[in-house]
Amino acid sequence: MKKIVYTLVLAFALVSSAASAQNIITENEVNIEINHNTTREQLSQMFTELNALGLVFRYNPQFDSDKKLKAIQYRISTADGVDLGTVDMTNLQNPLSSTKIVLTRTEGHFAVVCLGNCN
Repeated sequence: MKKIVYTLVLAFALVSSAASAQNIITENEVNIEINHNTTREQLSQMFTELNALGLVFRYNPQFDSDKKLKAIQYRISTADGVDLGTVDMTNLQNPLSSTKIVLTRTEGHFAVVCLGNCN
């Protein structure tokens, strides 16, 4: 019984930490995690903040009846049309699944560190 309680507490802690991860969007760094707890409002905020940096974030989310994100397709590009990548994530209903956007500014331009499944 103690093992079951311990396992449940650990699983809750992992899910809570993933849900509360802080996204970073600065003029030199982008580090975003999108998971089943990401809302339409948060996606819209990401769009606005990335746009202010000269990045284009096009996304197509799919939510379930509980307003939990279950899938997303997105593309990141620069304002001048350089495609940085496209991701199609379909299993976000799994609380341990997520997709990331990790970019750094190098020599005045954003470069992809990781897009999609990042460890």
